[in-house]
Amino acid sequence: MDRDGLTPWYQPGQTPAGWSAADVRERWPAVKTLFGAHLNLDWRDEYDSFEDFACQVLDTAGPVERQRLLVQLESFSRAVSDDDTLEGILTVTGSGLMPEHDTGLPPLAWLAALTERVRRPR
Repeated sequence: MDRDGLTPWYQPGQTPAGWSAADVRERWPAVKTLFGAHLNLDWRDEYDSFEDFACQVLDTAGPVERQRLLVQLESFSRAVSDDDTLEGILTVTGSGLMPEHDTGLPPLAWLAALTERVRRPR
């Protein structure tokens, strides 16, 4: 459901900027995996919070995996220009994460914090 609780928020297809899940997978496969596999529609069933997810998944990733994700997140961040585009990408990639609801940060601020977390795990 979307934030108003009345309509489904997950609509497969394309973002307002015209990006599809295939576009994300082709350009940033590690980002697509992060969004669509790790932060999938039921990620909250496995983790108590985004911080719990970050501790269990991001902070324990090996250096090669973390570096690959970091490079792709940095490139992805440069390509995403606004909050609506990022929210659309999360939706079309099958992510259940809603940055403001789940982390308290606007989407682009969350993406910056995520990138920094991958750069410097706790």
